[in-house]
Amino acid sequence: MQMKISEPGRLAGNMNRMALPVRLLDLDIDTTTGAVRRGRDRLDLPELSRQVLLCLLRHAPQPVSATTLAAEAWQMAHVSDDTITQRIALLRRALGDDPKSPRYVRTVRGAGYALAVAPATGRNWPMKYAWPITLVAAAVIALLVTGQLLLRSGSDSSEEARATTTLTGPTPGAADLLERARQRMAAQDGPATDQAIIMLRQAIEIDPAQLDARVVLSFALSTRVTKFSPAPGDILEAENLARGVVEQDPDRSDARHALGYALDAQGRIDEAIPYYQQAFALNPSDSAAMSSAAYLYAVRGDLYRALTLQISARTHGATRYGDIQLAWILDLLDYDSVDAWFERARTLDPGQTVVLGSAVEARLRHGDAAGALALIDGLPPSVLLSPRILTLAGRATFMTGDRETALSYWQRSGGRGQIYLALADAMDGQYAALDAWRTGALAAMQAGDSWPELRVLLAESYSLAGRDNEALTALSQAIDLGWRDIGQLNHSPFLTQIRERMEYAELTARLERILAAQRNLVEQDAALAPLIAPAE
Repeated sequence: MQMKISEPGRLAGNMNRMALPVRLLDLDIDTTTGAVRRGRDRLDLPELSRQVLLCLLRHAPQPVSATTLAAEAWQMAHVSDDTITQRIALLRRALGDDPKSPRYVRTVRGAGYALAVAPATGRNWPMKYAWPITLVAAAVIALLVTGQLLLRSGSDSSEEARATTTLTGPTPGAADLLERARQRMAAQDGPATDQAIIMLRQAIEIDPAQLDARVVLSFALSTRVTKFSPAPGDILEAENLARGVVEQDPDRSDARHALGYALDAQGRIDEAIPYYQQAFALNPSDSAAMSSAAYLYAVRGDLYRALTLQISARTHGATRYGDIQLAWILDLLDYDSVDAWFERARTLDPGQTVVLGSAVEARLRHGDAAGALALIDGLPPSVLLSPRILTLAGRATFMTGDRETALSYWQRSGGRGQIYLALADAMDGQYAALDAWRTGALAAMQAGDSWPELRVLLAESYSLAGRDNEALTALSQAIDLGWRDIGQLNHSPFLTQIRERMEYAELTARLERILAAQRNLVEQDAALAPLIAPAE
């Protein structure tokens, strides 16, 4: 059965029907969406307040620290105490709670916040059983939709609770666990990656000196951060694992590759590129490392160099995302050959979320929301459930004016979706969630995150707040750091206000000059001629 993601509310309805409600005194809480009812009345909680409440439920009866709230509710490394205090106050107000005599949320001095009473399911089961049952229900949905039972259980941030696949039979040795983990990672999906991480941890426990398992675990953690749903601390652990192996064995190319990936996932682009290139120099068969370096050069705005490095990588072997990265770069440069490269990527790697998501993004880049939705409607059901596709579906439907459907997709799409929800709230004059996100974004930038897109999102947040000059400054910084996507700026529904400014026209004219210079370099390089030649 083909499930079309653009049908309003269809996916949302399926998830809500399978959710297990939790009772908190007189409140009924949907553990999938965070929707709260008191009797027949639905309480109007902003999305961020729902995420805070769900976080408190997941950890009940233990108190939840500011660090955990920042990671799980805000999807950020750090959120100020004042922001968290304000959000708790808003949650209490929405629930009708009195902070002096709390019924629902209590302050735990020195430890954070916790539920004031023990929650229970409709059958009064302890809370620790409610979340696994809810997630088994989600697995049943996956069975119905994809024909596979993808077991992904747990709500705790600990690794053991995130993927509870039981290894039957005698305890496998470290080498066997390592091989099985690699097989799981090859599937390139979230549950399989979670299972691989469990196996790799077990392999390291069996053989603490096992460097191979440490390197593969670093890759797995970085993969979960960049493509799926990370647990708090994933990316720092990935960096520390890879860095430790590099220190023990400086000539290990895979460890340098893993370290580049961990730095890449943190937005530390200029630190990541040398490690990717060192990995390729140590092992020229590692074409994926060179392809990753090429991608980061493109992110940095050096599209010509990115193309030359991709060609170099291809001479040493095909890479998983090489073709789709070529298509993306050629699209930014506005070459007619882009469609052929997108089709090639889809043909060679059908059903791959990164490839399919990039094709959808290309349509949105050119303002073709209807075309993007048409592509989404034709995607395999398993891909439709991925956070990236849900986020893109939200963008496409928002651009067509279907706000409610867009919000339902973003609510289910994870970290990036939460940012878009905050932007949508700001369009209605509700700035609390966006202010909280901006605080985290600025902190990430101070910590070294130099990703250009972060500045574009920051510009969108300033534009919606009427802070035009700050929005234009953020866009200028994004261009300085390598942003080359004029199309996304011109079609962003959140930059409408500043597009009327003369300074915006000057910024886009500057971008056009940069792209023209890049095209000139490409067209003078005979080795790149096959890339830009239109398909016959």
